Amino acid sequence: MIAPEHIRSLENRLQDRAHSKGIMISAAGCFDHFGARLALEAGYDALLVGGSALALSRYGRPMAQLLSPEAITEALYVVRDAGDMPLIADAADGFGNALHVAATVRAFEFAGASVVQISDRPLRRRDRAEGPRFAVAEMIGKLKAALDARRYCLIAAVVEIDPEHTPASVVDRAAAYIEAGADLIIMRSEGEPLNLSLMGDGSFLPAPIGFEWGQRLKPESESSLLAKWYNLSLYPFLFPQILHGAREALRLAIKTY
Repeated sequence: MIAPEHIRSLENRLQDRAHSKGIMISAAGCFDHFGARLALEAGYDALLVGGSALALSRYGRPMAQLLSPEAITEALYVVRDAGDMPLIADAADGFGNALHVAATVRAFEFAGASVVQISDRPLRRRDRAEGPRFAVAEMIGKLKAALDARRYCLIAAVVEIDPEHTPASVVDRAAAYIEAGADLIIMRSEGEPLNLSLMGDGSFLPAPIGFEWGQRLKPESESSLLAKWYNLSLYPFLFPQILHGAREALRLAIKTY
């Protein structure tokens, strides 16, 4: 069987980066068919479903802990109905052990996900009691379970970055995930993107690298992100930020009127 077109088109774009350093893929977070169509009309290359932004839209709180795999799967079905575009699904930490990771990947791919991303930060408080991040070996176990479960979709490892992390430690984690088989790496931080161009020619991280913008971080231009050796720019909070801007504009218009 041949992989669906939305996966093949994304793979081709990611492979093109080897021949051109100007390849950037932008993904907009959305929650429904209407938002998906708006993002596509606005020119985004891919869509992103899940995580804190989806929880914010559903429950009014940006807490991914409020979401179940079933809630994200339902949203994926709705967004996939909007068109045959690349679709990234945020699976948090896989929602449990390796068996849960495998079940989540199968469900998300069946619902239309082109990429399933798995974070190395524990989702639930009882897991966080063991530490702010999974040990590299445990994260690799999750990635291998995801890789064994998938049919065609890509598996992304999300590297969570805190202010106290050194660039070398971040790169070491990313390199370990790539060696384990991750198809791409997503850096997630509430701070500025790590400038990978200062650390070499990029050969130390051979897989495509993306950056996911936090709710409080003002996104940089795509050209600036490209200069730092990133190939994907993810905007999970795009629509909440647009709605916030529209609310402020409406409030000003009412006062002026």
